[in-house]
Amino acid sequence: ESEMSADDALIEKQNGVDEALQQELENGYTLEDALIVVNPYGTAPLSAMAVFSTEEACGGTVTVKGKSAENDVTGTFEEATEHIVPIYGLYNNDTTEVVITLDDGTSATFEVTTEDIGVDYGTIQTEMKSEASYDYSNLTFVGSTMGTLYGVDAAGDIRFFTNIGGTL
Repeated sequence: ESEMSADDALIEKQNGVDEALQQELENGYTLEDALIVVNPYGTAPLSAMAVFSTEEACGGTVTVKGKSAENDVTGTFEEATEHIVPIYGLYNNDTTEVVITLDDGTSATFEVTTEDIGVDYGTIQTEMKSEASYDYSNLTFVGSTMGTLYGVDAAGDIRFFTNIGGTL
């Protein structure tokens, strides 16, 4: 009888979450009343999943609103009728506005609240050498030797966190 490795256990847990999200699709959530699950895998507390169905196959855009417009985090999702859409870039211990817009122009806005990640990440000092070459649409990732990964926006606010471990 072999012991399950930590990686195998994590993958098994993730598969269980995937199946649960897939089952939720059967409840027929529309975009307007999409099910939003914060940190479904228990590994990224500033992330969420949106679960909903559309009558026509369509893709779309997720915009996670920043405290200022240049710190919006945007992603797209593929054309489908059943959607399990990742949401990245939620603020720590706060309520973040998330806008999901379908390619047909239909849009819905959600208020997504996260709990405090409870991590003292100290002070990271940065200096922008050239604002022209800075890509506001992306987060800057900072990894620690302890296997913790942070994503910060241009304002220095943490918008992604995981302590899943391992090296980058």
